[in-house]
Amino acid sequence: MTEPDKSTLKDRLAKAQEARRASEGPSEETVQRYESISGAGIALRLAAEFTGATLVGLAIGIGLDRWFKTSPLFLLIMFGFGVAAGVMSGIRAYRNFNIELEVQALAQADQDEINGTDTP
Repeated sequence: MTEPDKSTLKDRLAKAQEARRASEGPSEETVQRYESISGAGIALRLAAEFTGATLVGLAIGIGLDRWFKTSPLFLLIMFGFGVAAGVMSGIRAYRNFNIELEVQALAQADQDEINGTDTP
């Protein structure tokens, strides 16, 4: 039996590894986009999501109370809906941040595998 040419074998192996990385891992654009996520950024976004939804609920409640001339009825109802929407929005944003942090961890693991290093 003849031994295969090592240079073509290395080329084929490199192409296969690149294709595997491309299909499994995040793209370079995704990694660069979420490279600098900070705790303050997460907290600010969650606070803004909650505050915005609550204020929109309050504004709609006040508007409906003035329109139907009911005192605090719609204000309280829409405040409740606004708080619920703010909580749901915060949960969704938190899940997205978890996905983004997982992308960062996968990208770091891929980089470590390429460099032959290991991070704790």
